[in-house]
Order: sequence, then structure tokens, then C-alpha cells
Amino acid sequence: MDGGSAKNLSKAKISSIPDEAYTGKAVKPGLTVTHNGRKLAAKNYTLTYKNNVKIGTATVTVKGKGDYTESVSKKFKIVPGKAALHKLNAGKNSVTVQIKKQSGGVAYQIQYKRKGSKAAYKSVYSNTPKAVIQKLDAKQTYAVRVRAYKKIGKKTYNGKFSAVKYQKTK
Repeated sequence: MDGGSAKNLSKAKISSIPDEAYTGKAVKPGLTVTHNGRKLAAKNYTLTYKNNVKIGTATVTVKGKGDYTESVSKKFKIVPGKAALHKLNAGKNSVTVQIKKQSGGVAYQIQYKRKGSKAAYKSVYSNTPKAVIQKLDAKQTYAVRVRAYKKIGKKTYNGKFSAVKYQKTK
């Protein structure tokens, strides 16, 4: 300490906060606060959160206490949780995709490509956890993966892709 003089936290650095998965409850990510290159102990500040329950952009504010004054804020994203494929069913030149339903008012992006293909995945979008990918080649195996997403205004919040599953068409 330098003689009890107050230290201004407005220029403190908050560690980067990775995207946090939606849980339906308040999301309070772990973070590190540094001031003049020194990591601060939790007793030197309080944390307050804003908009940290729903999918979207949330804010954490670090407010100094004790020898520390002022505050600094940082935004972070709350995104849909990682999606999971429930089941794939073969159809004639098609694959029916069933996704484990998620809460939070999300829609689903379904990506597919022919197994072994170097081509990029193609996407199909669905507002429900069940969709049919059509106009596929007969008797071919396709790689399928999904993710949940939510559009808020002009921003899209994407969850992580599921593991890839394979299905052969009829």
C-alpha cells in the first residue's frame, strides 16, 4: 500500500471472459482483475452483474472497495448451450434430424455434408428440434451436426456444435 491513498480502478483490466452457456439462472463467470500489473484479491472489489440471465450480452462491473475507488465494466455473451443430436432416421433421399430440445427460445442450425467430402457443410435452419434434410443423394452416408442459436435484434448468439453423427439415406 502506498500510505492509504486511494487507487482508481477505472483503468483496471478484467481478464477476457469466454462465452458462457445459457442455464436459465444468473450467470456469474470467473474473472481476474489486475491494476497496474498486479492481480487484485476479491476483498478489494465487489462484482455486480446486469442482464446475466437470458441469452444475449451481459455486463459485469468491478467496483473498488477499501483502498480502491471507481469502477470498470466488461461485457460478455451468454449463448445457447451445446446442442445434441437425439436421433437420425434415413428416408428416401433424405435424413430426418431430431435434436434434444433446449430452453431459452432458441432455433437450430443443422449442418450436413456427404461423408468424406472436402466440401463445406451446408446448412438448414429450423425453429423446432425436428427437421428433414431433403434432396440428398440416394444410398449415401451424410455427416450431420447441429447447434442452437438465437437472434436478438441484428445479433446472432451461437451455441457450440454437437458431435457429428452419420446416417445413410435410402
